[in-house]
Amino acid sequence: MLATIVGQHAKQSAALLRQSLNIVCGHKYLATNSSVGSVPNEKLSEFESIIAAEKLKANNYLLIEDKCDVLSRLTPATLSQLLETRVDRVHKWQFSQNNCALVELYDPDYRLNRYILRNFGITTDKKQPPKYNLKFLSLNSCPKLLLPTNRHSTAANNSGQRSEVIRELTSRRRDAYYLNASFMKQSFKTNDEIMKYLVSDKDFDDLDLKLRFYIISQLEQYICQSYFKSYHILPFGSSIAGLGTPNSDLDLVLTPRQVSDPTQSSREDDRQRLKSNLNLIADLLQYSIPYYSHFSRILSARVPIVKFGFDLAPIDIDLSIELSPHSVHSGVYMSAFLNYCIRLNPCVRDLILFLRLWAKQHKLLKPKNWSTHLIYNGFTSFQLTSLVIYFLQIQNILPPMSHFMQPSGQPFITNKQNTDTLDLLAKFFEFVLSISYQWEAISILNARTYGNPDQQLPIWMENPFQTELNMCRNITHEKFERFLVIAQLSAQIMTSTDGYSLADILDKELYMSSLANGAKLCSRIAVKDLFNE
Repeated sequence: MLATIVGQHAKQSAALLRQSLNIVCGHKYLATNSSVGSVPNEKLSEFESIIAAEKLKANNYLLIEDKCDVLSRLTPATLSQLLETRVDRVHKWQFSQNNCALVELYDPDYRLNRYILRNFGITTDKKQPPKYNLKFLSLNSCPKLLLPTNRHSTAANNSGQRSEVIRELTSRRRDAYYLNASFMKQSFKTNDEIMKYLVSDKDFDDLDLKLRFYIISQLEQYICQSYFKSYHILPFGSSIAGLGTPNSDLDLVLTPRQVSDPTQSSREDDRQRLKSNLNLIADLLQYSIPYYSHFSRILSARVPIVKFGFDLAPIDIDLSIELSPHSVHSGVYMSAFLNYCIRLNPCVRDLILFLRLWAKQHKLLKPKNWSTHLIYNGFTSFQLTSLVIYFLQIQNILPPMSHFMQPSGQPFITNKQNTDTLDLLAKFFEFVLSISYQWEAISILNARTYGNPDQQLPIWMENPFQTELNMCRNITHEKFERFLVIAQLSAQIMTSTDGYSLADILDKELYMSSLANGAKLCSRIAVKDLFNE
């Protein structure tokens, strides 16, 4: 019976998500039937189902902040007794002197009440149950069951918990030492080991994903069960696409469950209403729900957002609103496409993540702490990722984005030969140096180039959702030339040096050292001149 009920909930959630994806994308390829029984695009439907299932599971999570140093004794057995319900798993971590546990409950309808809170030494004068099922509690005093002298606690703690490792979350895992070239050369014998250390070992784990969906669940329960009952929250960005690292931001959009009439209001009216609603949400969260802080209202940006942080983990949150088809938000759909690409071939994720690190090392990528109020004149993560996607499309490793957007037809057969990440990295540097940017515009929608609409710009990369727009219009000539020069230097190291170390192309001094040795900024670099001795 329970499996049937959960299955029905998952289908309903997937149907709502499918409809919302069709709303937020607003693209001709998405004019599809969104009923539960119809699956016009299997690739999109699979992504919808993943998100819907994770949101559904997050309804079973309970967050505990441990302030009495008994984290090691918070086991499924002891918590089942204290909460008076079945506990399936407990995920534990430490962050900034906070001890925390994310508890997976068996019962999705479980609610904390004043009797349960008494088990944790928490007293309340409120006789009415909480209006919203926000599952969190702060353990300020140690319950008797968790005292070291309690034999039940000792027995439960010794049962299957001897080798438990409590994870430590840090706010900046990719620090200077982590990417230090000398450290990597001394610590690793091969380039494959360096690549594994930089990319494969820094993957999302189960806790990273569950924490983000816990946040989504709590925000949705609070926001969408009060003032925005006709809306729900959808995640997008690196954390959802499959490119997440433990410190990745969580990008969220509050979007309507039903299609709104685009003739009801003007774009300006929508923008004013959007700002007003974002202010309301910021006030609600800032003053009414714990564990969220550092609120920043970026309302004058092209896409207004509210930024804030989660206090118990290194997660920064960006929340935007989709009011109507006037303000098309393509992030959700792009995340679905990237997730599809990563599942096609594992080398996609590794190459993108390494190149993001490479660009960050050489100050080619927008810094994480860059003010949203200021226009950045270099690459963003999304722009660099799109350039890597185009390269992999030309290698026949990934399909055109239009293939993903269309209703399911012939499956794309990925090229699984020559997909070694190190080989692709060298080819990528050579590839970006071979494009005639002055004359060619790049399209990841159709995996081709066409005539550049504006030859005065350093690079034109077509926005796949509004094809008349250049998604790289912010990049200046100076920043783009720096990108090309460092790509050239990296290509020379990888192809001209016997026994090179991958750490060499991550050396922060690479650019300045090359200038000191006589390298010059050139307007365009010819591939035929790259490897002249």
